[in-house]
Amino acid sequence: MAFPTTPAFASAKERKKHYQLVSESINGRMQVRSIGASRRMWTLSWPPMTRAEFDTIYTYLDTLQGQLNTFDISLPDPKNPSINQTVTCRLANEIQEYEIGVDNLVQFELEIVEVL
Repeated sequence: MAFPTTPAFASAKERKKHYQLVSESINGRMQVRSIGASRRMWTLSWPPMTRAEFDTIYTYLDTLQGQLNTFDISLPDPKNPSINQTVTCRLANEIQEYEIGVDNLVQFELEIVEVL
């Protein structure tokens, strides 16, 4: 299932989380061990859009049933921004929020997590 390409998002902020085990003794000495896992996460932002434009995204997100289903999305490759990469993701949160301003334009951001 592919994410809708219109309306297109304006920016994609990528983060990478490395998973490690940390322990600290009473005297303050810390020991850190890597479990060799990492995860990429993105925050996608859209410019203000009309409710009709937003309905395409809203309807798609409603079919995902929260974090239950995965989807494919084309995102900029951080190593080569002129090329897009297709990533399999799921929603990072169960609840998706959007804001409708007094001008009836919708402000929307989406948090997604890569599925490995």
